[in-house]
Amino acid sequence: MLKLMGAMVLFSGLSWCGWQKALWYQHHLDCLNRWRSSLIEGERQLCDLGMQTATYLEWLADQPGMDKMAVRCLNGLEWEERFSATWTSAIQNADFPLYQDELDTLNALGEVLGQYDEHRQRQSLSYAGTRIQDAIRRGEEEKRRLGKMWRLLGMGAGIFAVVLLY
Repeated sequence: MLKLMGAMVLFSGLSWCGWQKALWYQHHLDCLNRWRSSLIEGERQLCDLGMQTATYLEWLADQPGMDKMAVRCLNGLEWEERFSATWTSAIQNADFPLYQDELDTLNALGEVLGQYDEHRQRQSLSYAGTRIQDAIRRGEEEKRRLGKMWRLLGMGAGIFAVVLLY
């Protein structure tokens, strides 16, 4: 009986690792979709309505998954730090499940947001939105293909370890 319980624990542990890796792809897609919505709202608030950057950051702070990053940016504004440095630092420290090129796209926004050049802000937000939309398409394909692979790999590793050890 103890041997069977050990085999189940081993199988479950290795399977769990595969399922967790597969779950990362879903978190990645969720994060990209939140950013896409946030960029659309940013363009509306900053360019169409002419609101201040702080107002946009306050809205962003109310969004799930964006709160820590937005609060860090708001604190940087209060401390009168350079906004681009605050934005980049907040993006990097937020621990978003994103690839480096996606983070670079978001970091580039820090150079433009908060400036009075509405045309340049709109261009940058639109460009970032397009890049994020492309990343969403790639992410959906990765989730479909690699998510299944990681789940099967985890279960296969669990079965292999159980057979090998018992």
